[in-house]
Amino acid sequence: MPRPTRAHGRPGTPVIPTSWAADHQPVAEATMISALALYRQDAPTRQEWDPAEQQQMAIPPGAYDTRPCRVIAMAAQARTVEVVADDETVARYLVTTTVDVSDTPTLQPAEGDTAVCTDTGDPLIEGRTLRVEQILRGTHQFERGLVCTLTD
Repeated sequence: MPRPTRAHGRPGTPVIPTSWAADHQPVAEATMISALALYRQDAPTRQEWDPAEQQQMAIPPGAYDTRPCRVIAMAAQARTVEVVADDETVARYLVTTTVDVSDTPTLQPAEGDTAVCTDTGDPLIEGRTLRVEQILRGTHQFERGLVCTLTD
């Protein structure tokens, strides 16, 4: 029997091996050298007395989750959009972080959350607050994409 000239695979063999995500996850996670802190937008603040100010001060809640990440700009340049007759510059970033299917729902990122990235090596994005606009979902995921915009 002549040898096939094209690779057709064996019948019944999946196109994507079942271990694909598990095999590639460590490689992707090794590229996440920055840190991501996630905050719930609707989390209640607590009140605490400030003796210097002589009044109650609203203390925002801490981060509900921290994990490694990497940040890239989604476009070569920011674009200007008109919002209620005012021009506003919108810059979009893709914050890629780890995903774990065993995560509890309370630790999963949600649209509307805010995020702060540190150890980015970029002083223009370091420590700035980003708003999670969209969460990329799909099958065979070993990393989670968060589409974010600057809040300041």
